[in-house]
Amino acid sequence: MIVVTGSVTARPDSFDEVRRLSLEHVHRSRAEPGCISHAVHIDCENPLRLVFFRAMG
Repeated sequence: MIVVTGSVTARPDSFDEVRRLSLEHVHRSRAEPGCISHAVHIDCENPLRLVFFRAMG
């Protein structure tokens, strides 16, 4: 299994758009061959930071 993580920090004025695009990306990735899991989370310490987790096998 391969685990890939990453993050992006949005500006306050663009957070909603970044969140929307991030969810679209996650949903597309879940349909790709070999994708076990893909999720995006909001960082508890920095609510403008989105953290990605993807597992591939």
